[in-house]
Amino acid sequence: MSETTTLQPYSAEVAEIAARGAELQSQAEAFVIACDEDDLAAKTMLAEVRSMLKEADAKRKQVKEPYLRAGKEIDAAFRTAAAPWQAAESALVGKTGAWHKAKVEAEQAALRERERIERERLERSAEQGVTPQPELPPLPSAVASTTSTAAGAVTMVAVRGFQIVDPEQIPREFLTIDRVKIGDVYRKGGDVPGCKEDISYVPRTRRPS
Repeated sequence: MSETTTLQPYSAEVAEIAARGAELQSQAEAFVIACDEDDLAAKTMLAEVRSMLKEADAKRKQVKEPYLRAGKEIDAAFRTAAAPWQAAESALVGKTGAWHKAKVEAEQAALRERERIERERLERSAEQGVTPQPELPPLPSAVASTTSTAAGAVTMVAVRGFQIVDPEQIPREFLTIDRVKIGDVYRKGGDVPGCKEDISYVPRTRRPS
């Protein structure tokens, strides 16, 4: 154990579990099954390994429980304290975002109107056979994306989102396959179109009665 390692009340138990596991790992990795007797021995070892894993996990939960409880209490306290701040943030983000979007859309509408007026003026000049002179309406004021405040600068950033307008046109690669749901159907003896049964064998163990 290195000099920087801090000993914990559970360090000795962890070291004992790790040592026993390392021994079994070496045996398991070197094990070769060549006959039914070997298979029986391997399965016996497997049952022992799984039993030990359950014991180790139970010990982990037992040791961790008081630390976990304290951590949950801290998290809960700070979640409660942060809740009104998060609600305020959400409200302000929504309101400033909506206001900025309205200003940007108004600016874009003004630009489109400016272009429409100029296009119509050019068409009239062409009909009258005269050379049009530049006569554009003034440009709308650009919407500022950054606002300086006493608490710091706030920048409105455009974030691309989406709205589904026609689900039938969405490409297949964007449709999620629910493997958990399909697996549940097959475990219960059913079938799903586009899938086929795939049998695998997994050893299960139980303690002797």
